[in-house]
Amino acid sequence: MRTHFLRIATLVSLLSLASCCPMLSVNPISEPSTVETRLEGVWKLHSKDNEKVFLHIAPVSEKRMTVLMVEHKAGKELDIQQVPFHLSKLKSGLYINIDAAELPADEFKNKTGYIFFRINWKAPNMLGTAMLDEEPIIDAIKGGELKGELQYKKRGAASEQPKASQPAGRKIVECVTITDSPGNIRKFLETHDNQTLFTDHLNWNRID
Repeated sequence: MRTHFLRIATLVSLLSLASCCPMLSVNPISEPSTVETRLEGVWKLHSKDNEKVFLHIAPVSEKRMTVLMVEHKAGKELDIQQVPFHLSKLKSGLYINIDAAELPADEFKNKTGYIFFRINWKAPNMLGTAMLDEEPIIDAIKGGELKGELQYKKRGAASEQPKASQPAGRKIVECVTITDSPGNIRKFLETHDNQTLFTDHLNWNRID
């Protein structure tokens, strides 16, 4: 299995991916829920390395929100990206649905589908974000818990690891697409441990 193709050092890294094949879901988790007023405001990444990354979150309609992500890089220009999203409010938590068609990164050109994040409240003025991880989804698709498509790397591909480092006969997944219905996606999220489903955990402190 390849390393995390959506490895996020910060949430901004979503828009500068190392892979040309991000995991997507054909359907969102749900139709847009009403906006969450607690998300509104300015949030700063809680970072031991003193990374200066900010989220400016605001509603754009009754059921749509947007996040302006700003990263201050030492000696460089600001990295600024704006991403619209809608929320899904379930018993298991609050989820963000990002439409890949609305992302400016080249990796998402001509791609359709959704990327999922989960929000959890650490404290009144601290929130956590985490992204749906591909490995449990691959297992769920293989086991029949979720409908989806797995695309495997072709042998001899330039990006493939040296044969000596791979178990004999092992197929390596390159692309993952969830094709199941919103109802089954919600059921899956409600009946599984979200702490293992969602990784790349980041904490954000409210500053305004």
